[in-house]
Amino acid sequence: MPRGAAGAKLRRCAAHWIGKRAAKIFAQHHIRSNDYFFGMLGPRDLRQDFPWRNYLMNLPPSGVVEWVVHPGFDDETLVGRDGYRAGRAKELQSLTQPQTAAAWEPLRRYLSRKSVLYPQ
Repeated sequence: MPRGAAGAKLRRCAAHWIGKRAAKIFAQHHIRSNDYFFGMLGPRDLRQDFPWRNYLMNLPPSGVVEWVVHPGFDDETLVGRDGYRAGRAKELQSLTQPQTAAAWEPLRRYLSRKSVLYPQ
């Protein structure tokens, strides 16, 4: 999956490394976590209509995958405090447009909250 999407590689590699280390610690304490994650976007990704397309086309055949999204409105009160402000607005637009929803709609039956996967 990571090889199929080029954006934000350095941040994705750092998050992957941290996640793998944390997963070992979590497992020792019987805390479950996802097997994979995708969705960290870079500036180039945000120029695409649907920046997650390559990720979705390269999903692993099994495991729990976390789709990292941070959509939101372009909130002027966050100027100077949130470097991803414009990115949040772009994500919201990408996720809610009818023409881009077709990219992820086939996966809807697989989408779930993590809490549903790991009942108490």
